[in-house]
Amino acid sequence: MAQRPVRRVSALVVAIGLIVAACDDGGGGASSSTSTAGPTTTIVGSSAAVDGAAPRLFGLQLSEGSAQAVPPEPTPVVDGSPVDQQRIDEITARLPEWIDAGTQNQSFNWPVQTSPPPRTGTVLTETFPPTGGNDGPAVPVDNGPLKVLRFQPEGDVPIAPYVAITFNQPMVPVGTVSGVNALDVPATISPALPGSWQWIGTRTLRLDPPSDLIDPLPMATTFPVTVPPGTPPAP
Repeated sequence: MAQRPVRRVSALVVAIGLIVAACDDGGGGASSSTSTAGPTTTIVGSSAAVDGAAPRLFGLQLSEGSAQAVPPEPTPVVDGSPVDQQRIDEITARLPEWIDAGTQNQSFNWPVQTSPPPRTGTVLTETFPPTGGNDGPAVPVDNGPLKVLRFQPEGDVPIAPYVAITFNQPMVPVGTVSGVNALDVPATISPALPGSWQWIGTRTLRLDPPSDLIDPLPMATTFPVTVPPGTPPAP
């Protein structure tokens, strides 16, 4: 029972010595060291006090260690050698019987007759050019007095981009645009507007003012268009 207090005192003395040694720079005496792959720790001093003697101080010294390089294990390389034809025949002889894909080909199942796509309207079968001459449906011609069928604009309109007159009979022969527009115009407008008259077909006469000058026609203005009496139609 008397040994327990002695052991407790010895352990307390050792602990105090370790704490004091942490503040010391190191000292002489016996030393023991342990070396690993990382940093090295060296313990300097004795282990404990004996028979009540004053314990010796301990010191710790750290130093950089060096990693121990382990050489990698070499990868085994297989020394391959070409296979001769006899060995190839032995391997292929163990495979199941080969079925030729050409014997399984089948021709495409085309339909007997493809239906044509639907078409709208009525299909007329005619010979071109026609064999019976160039006779077509008769176009009714008004041989009565010349008159104006319609004109635009008519009445009060919000926007009037142009002026057009349509007669009941052809007024110019069929020809080129430049040739037809060179003929005299059987109409006048007041007040006069910039621009030129042009024929749309053989019966409609239209005045298109240039858009950079007038677009549309001036509002709140009446433009009387006059066709001189006795103006003849096209011969």
